[in-house]
Amino acid sequence: RGGGGEEALAVAAGADASAHGDHSAAVRRLVAGLLRRSPAEGQSSLALYEELVRGRRVDLRQHITNRENAISLYNALIECSIKSATQSVKPAVMKLLTDMQAFGFSRSRDFYADILKHLVHSKLYQDALWLHDVLSADGIVPDRAMYVGLMGAAMSCGQDQKAICFFRDVCKLGPPSMRTYMTILRVYSKRQDWRGAVELLDGLACAGSVPDALVLNTVLGLVVSSSRIDIAEKVFSKWRQSIDVVSCNILLKGFTQIACPEKAEQLLQNMLKHGPPPNIISFNTIMDCTVRALQDAPSSVPMVGAEEAQPTPPAPGKHSRAQRAWQLLDQLIDLGLKPDRYTCSTIVKGMHIAGCTTGDIDMAVALIR
Repeated sequence: RGGGGEEALAVAAGADASAHGDHSAAVRRLVAGLLRRSPAEGQSSLALYEELVRGRRVDLRQHITNRENAISLYNALIECSIKSATQSVKPAVMKLLTDMQAFGFSRSRDFYADILKHLVHSKLYQDALWLHDVLSADGIVPDRAMYVGLMGAAMSCGQDQKAICFFRDVCKLGPPSMRTYMTILRVYSKRQDWRGAVELLDGLACAGSVPDALVLNTVLGLVVSSSRIDIAEKVFSKWRQSIDVVSCNILLKGFTQIACPEKAEQLLQNMLKHGPPPNIISFNTIMDCTVRALQDAPSSVPMVGAEEAQPTPPAPGKHSRAQRAWQLLDQLIDLGLKPDRYTCSTIVKGMHIAGCTTGDIDMAVALIR
């Protein structure tokens, strides 16, 4: 521990054990084996410990009198148990913790923090949650890093509500990091709980923090996927200082879902005037929104064979809106953006819905080429 605790233990074990007969050499071998940290030595050390404590009934207090040295010894033994485990290590760890109690070696928060770290690293998540019950019974309160580890363990076990409780414990110790917010947002996303995600942002505001774009976009995406575009607009406006082009594109996707080209156009103008600059996804989404607005009325395109197909006269009131897609195409090209296959397919879809002239078809073919 701390880059030298076990080395100090080795020296102390030799000094403390020098006056205690034949068992002293065995204790020194135990410590030396733990220091080498190889899997084989770890297994041998565990076997030697069992022989000393349960076979020979050695009282380790007679050999290791310093509390920190005792903690280092048991931490190393538990680490060996975890590294050699193929399934739950609760029985082995509980036995070692019981031995500590029998020998009168008290356990600290740092001691439990090391065990928790080993359990999480070894993906023994159920054991990590069990350890929380053990340390709580021992009167130990986890620190922030431990709560974050427990939150991740609960999520890995599918215990979402327990993960949220651990997150709240993190919040009690001060504002969580954005990474921690992103982690807990996975719970809300899995549950499609847009209300919980929005409340999470509200709590962030109460703590005097501001979400980064990644956190904001995760919440916006969840709200839009739940078809609550009105809520998404409010979240977008409240956290405007955190938005990026992805935030805008998510809201544009929401406007497309409800076929509201007016709001999509308004957002585009704001992006052009105040930023962030739109990208090709922005323009493709607005085109799609425009085309979806045309679908309110039935298509006038006849279902005929390719050899019989003729340009369909534009439907009244639709052609002007369909032409907006071409205007957006010109606009994105003027901004130095490059049309892609989604741009082309959206324009062709608009022609199919609204009807088109021979000139429209010629322009579409030129775009494809």
